[in-house]
Formats: sequence, structure tokens, C-alpha cells
Amino acid sequence: VPNLRFPGFESEWKEIRLGDISSFISKGTTPKNFTETGIRYIKIESLDGTFVNPDRCLYIKKETHLGELKRSILRENDILFAIAGATIGKVGIVNKNILPANTNQALAIIRLSNKGVIDFIVFILSSRVMKKYIRESISVGAQPNLNLQQINDFRFFSPQYFEQIKIANFLSLIGNRIETQNKIIDRLESLMLGFRQKIFSQELRFKDDKNEFSNWNEKRLKDICIKESSNISANSLQEITGGYKVYGATGYLQNIDFYQEEKPYVSIVKDGAGVGRTMLCEGQSSVLGTLDRIKPKNDNSLYFLYFLLKTVQFDKYKTGSTIPHIYFKDYSKEKIKIPCSSEQKNIANFLSSIDKKLEKEKLILKQYQEQKKHLLQNIFI
Repeated sequence: VPNLRFPGFESEWKEIRLGDISSFISKGTTPKNFTETGIRYIKIESLDGTFVNPDRCLYIKKETHLGELKRSILRENDILFAIAGATIGKVGIVNKNILPANTNQALAIIRLSNKGVIDFIVFILSSRVMKKYIRESISVGAQPNLNLQQINDFRFFSPQYFEQIKIANFLSLIGNRIETQNKIIDRLESLMLGFRQKIFSQELRFKDDKNEFSNWNEKRLKDICIKESSNISANSLQEITGGYKVYGATGYLQNIDFYQEEKPYVSIVKDGAGVGRTMLCEGQSSVLGTLDRIKPKNDNSLYFLYFLLKTVQFDKYKTGSTIPHIYFKDYSKEKIKIPCSSEQKNIANFLSSIDKKLEKEKLILKQYQEQKKHLLQNIFI
């Protein structure tokens, strides 16, 4: 029995073979030609979560669909399982609105005998049980892959029908919450982007006691901010623990026993894959040496500076072919327009309110994701 279980269920789970509960397991092939319209042709890239995104599908002729690819004609509730490539193990479900459709050889078609347990089987195929099976069975060549016999032979433990339904319904509920949360975040990010574009193009202006603020003045970044460097290396963190945060290219990393800055500041990634990423860092914290610490000059608003830096196209200042790099001496020459300090504060307050809401929603999403991860690790054997 699993570590976590719904009350009222006591019988032991039984080991079953995927091939024994399936009426059909096969895969498609690549046609000779594609067309602009016709029958949808699904690839791994077409899968968006567990759904098939029609905008990511190719098209084939009806004659091809019914002829040379007739064995891989898809039906409603077929499960698609990636058996080749970097995203091996990705799972999708064929819905009625995507049909008629066909698929290629990188996706296995799993047609269950009992359509009522599809959701449960999809969660099994996404669980650590399948991930472990893939690691143990995978064939590594030009690209990792599983064959159809291995898909047939996949064995897992399963409860009785009503417990399967209970588990699937509960996990689907969390999945729906995650999907809804992602939509909320997408809307807020679009809202933030739209307002930033309008504000920094001066299409949207703020007023002071019903009077418009003065015109914006053109400056260079080096006129409104200063840069400080860090000598902390990622390797040195292994031996350090403490009460102060340290940030890297991906954000907060861990706590260390000292800090470089007393107050909040902006950091910019200057080395590596995340070059140009801008973050707002809390006070009493530090950054790795691959980040610049940026602070405003004079009476300029830190939070205004943070949102302003997000509008800078740092890519044009990149150097280096193997490891991209940007230098303050280069990007500090960027010409920007800024308002007076009072309008800066109004802009910062307005955008910060959206940013705080966005961070709150991201935290909720992370909690849902952690909850789902915990359940997937403990609700299956």
C-alpha cells in the first residue's frame, strides 16, 4: 500500500502490466509530405501539458491518414506517451476537438480497454514509478528511447477501481488549480508588460495634484545609477551558512554569514546564460560575482530604477561567444528618459503594486506545485 491513502480503502494494491489493460499500443511514422491544411499531425512539440495544442500541429493529406498511416489513426481518449528524445516520458490525452488526427514514431499510442481509468493511468505515467522505469530501461544512442515492447511491459501497482477514481479526481483538482494559477500569472505579466511599455514610452503619464509633471529628461544610465561588484564565488558557498541571503543568476540561492548591502538594491546578471536578467534584491544580502549590484544616484527612486532597467535591451551589449558577458562601462551608456523624482515615485508605487500581486500569485503556484509533487511521490507505490 502507498504512504498516503484516502480513508475507507484498505485492500492491497495489485501489480499489473500496462499491456494487459490496453487494447492497442502502437506508434506512428513520418509521412513523405506535409500540407498546409488537412488532417492534424501530432508531434511531441504539439503537447501542451496533457493537452494537444492545435497551433503546434502539422497537417497531412486525408489519403495519407487513411492509407500509409492508417495504423496510427488516433481516437478520442487515446494516451500519447513520448518514447524518444529529450522530453521522453511526456504524456498527453487526445480530446475529441483535435480529431481527426495522426501522430509520429516518437509518440506511443496507448488505448486502454477501460476508458474510465484514463486519468489514473495518466498520473501513473507521470509519476516517479514511470520515471524510475525509464531510467532503468532507456536505450541511449543518438537520442534516448523506449520501444513499444517496453511500454507494454511497464508494470505498476494499482488499487481497485473506486480508489483509482478517487485518486485521479483529487490530483485532477490540484492540476486544475495549477492551470488556473498559471493563467492568473500570465494575465498579470501581460498587464505589467503593457503598463511598463505605456509608462516608459510616456503614453501614460501621472499627475501631481491634478497638474501634469514636467517633461522627462534624456540621460544615460551612468548618470542615474552606480555599479558595485562582488567577489563571492559559487564554490565558496559550499562552506558558508548564516542568516543573510545571497542571490545568483536564478534568484535567491541560500543563506550566508555576512552581507554586502544593508538596503535593497537591483542586481543584473553579467555572466552566463541569464545575462541581462534584472532582479530586486532584499537588504542585508549579497550576490555572486557574476552579478552587478546597481544602486540609484541622488534622489532617484530604487524601485523606479528597477522597472526602468527591465526595459533595457541588454542583448546588444553582449560580448563573448562561449560565455556571454555584459560590462557596466558599455550598458551604462544606454540613453534613457526619466521623469522628476515625484513622478518616479508614483510610477514605482503603481508598478510595485502589480509586482507584489504577481509575486504573491507565484508563491501560491509554487505551493500547489509542491503539494502535487509530494502527492505524486507518496500516493503511488
